[in-house]
Amino acid sequence: MTKSEKNELNKELCGLLGICWHEKIENLNDRSSMILCSCRKFSDWRKRDFDDHCKKSNPNFTTDSGKVQLLKLLKCYPPEIATFYGLVKYWTDNTGALAIAVRDFLRREK
Repeated sequence: MTKSEKNELNKELCGLLGICWHEKIENLNDRSSMILCSCRKFSDWRKRDFDDHCKKSNPNFTTDSGKVQLLKLLKCYPPEIATFYGLVKYWTDNTGALAIAVRDFLRREK
């Protein structure tokens, strides 16, 4: 899975889970020194600082710590999700299979 594919997967999962995905929103007032993040924070951050904000704030559900975070976020869903997908088999997978399985499940639930 490419970095771009992982970002799209993580972004979609955030939307399905109802959590914020941090990214630049086009400036309505065209003030180049201001950046609006999708989390609604305005700032006069430099691009590097803004990129760091997004990198630190956006989850990566394909990493080991991201898998733990994803499973914690799924506590609000019925327990059959774990048995339905057999999520345990994805735990040691590093290709994003767990995140893909959860995304597919959440798509069907919506």
